[in-house]
Amino acid sequence: GRRLAGVSSFGFSGTNAHVVIEEAPAARELPAFQERPKHVLVLSARSASALEEQAKQYAGSLGEGAVGDVCFTASVGRTHLEQRLAVVGASAEELKTKLERVVAGEAVAGVVKGQAVGKEKRKVAFLFTGQGSQYVGMGEELYRTQPAFKEALEECAKVLEGVLEKPLLEVMFGQGGELD
Repeated sequence: GRRLAGVSSFGFSGTNAHVVIEEAPAARELPAFQERPKHVLVLSARSASALEEQAKQYAGSLGEGAVGDVCFTASVGRTHLEQRLAVVGASAEELKTKLERVVAGEAVAGVVKGQAVGKEKRKVAFLFTGQGSQYVGMGEELYRTQPAFKEALEECAKVLEGVLEKPLLEVMFGQGGELD
């Protein structure tokens, strides 16, 4: 069964405390790592010239590490300042080429550049509206590659069992809704 323990403390000043503790839950087994098909490299700086300099530095150093790790660290490990640049690419070489073209002043597909307005933090949400813009298989790549998305979608599917005519995953992905 589960392991519980009680810890008591009787202080000299008359303060008594009792705490009941329980062992930590068993660690969840994490799904096997699956490389993303594309990565987003996000850069930011206080000024446009500083952003350009940062883009040059990243273009010069991409390829020295795992591209997924570089993109993750740039996104999560750095403060997001006013001037921003986001580059989408499948490989370090593609990201490097796009950065070099941006620095040269070219307009490049898969690159968004702009200035953030406001200080409030925003959350990311994926919306599958069901209003005509959806298609069978929409969200499939997210489901296959992102464990948090898969877990949340499967939880939604359980909640909607018996409410929808067909199971949610079948509606989204067709053919019984199984992708694995």
